[in-house]
Amino acid sequence: GTVKTFQRGEALESEGHQSHRLGFIVQGCFKYIVHNDVEQKDYITGFAFTDEFVGDFPNCMDYQCSCVSIVAQTTSKVFLIDGKELKGLFETDKHIMDNTSDIYKHLFLQIYFQLIAYL
Repeated sequence: GTVKTFQRGEALESEGHQSHRLGFIVQGCFKYIVHNDVEQKDYITGFAFTDEFVGDFPNCMDYQCSCVSIVAQTTSKVFLIDGKELKGLFETDKHIMDNTSDIYKHLFLQIYFQLIAYL
């Protein structure tokens, strides 16, 4: 992968556009935004901070349309990997495949704790 610096307001992914990468935040913060077409409003659905994964996973692995917009809140450094490259690593490297569950767990917990806060 590569390290990329995102400026405040710059999108990592945009809702409705092809998702194609996953990142690990080295420094900074991103917010996840979903647009409600009925209300014509944006809703913040989560945040990702330094030492966390960021991206529309697993949509990025098959270049599916992103379900969210992911926008830098500050100048942020992110280690990025192409989704198809990541998928290839999962399929060919047993060690990485065994650790895939860590990514799923981390992303699930980010969402889970945010949902609980709303209940």
